[in-house]
Amino acid sequence: MKNTFVKTIFTFVAVVMMTSVNGIAQSNDTALDSSIYKRKINNTAILNNFQMSLKSDIKGIIEGTIYNIVVYKRYFPQMNYSKIIDNLEIVIQENEDPSISYKAQLAIMYLRHANRIDISPVGHAIDHEYLFKEISEKLEKELLVVND
Repeated sequence: MKNTFVKTIFTFVAVVMMTSVNGIAQSNDTALDSSIYKRKINNTAILNNFQMSLKSDIKGIIEGTIYNIVVYKRYFPQMNYSKIIDNLEIVIQENEDPSISYKAQLAIMYLRHANRIDISPVGHAIDHEYLFKEISEKLEKELLVVND
């Protein structure tokens, strides 16, 4: 009888927890969806973080920052990216890795011509190379074509 009582209590607690967690998860999803566009984003702080990250000694941080700058421009085109462009130009001049320099050049081209280059970033992509390839291909088609 004691064993049945313990099983009943355990089952009751498990059902209550699952119901609670499910309700919380559903309400958080709804809150997240509705608040993404309503919350105020501190764009100045984000742009300052980009500038600081571009000065890092770690290749992965610089490369990830360049990717994030491009994605940020895609979703916040109205921001002033002039200081970011200046920092990207420093990366091009001072970084010894040709891959990072090339990505910085592509990012600058995208920042300057985003209205003519439509990109489609994939959320939480492990491989960021696709985005730089996409920018390169679009630049080739849109900006480097010579009209005779």
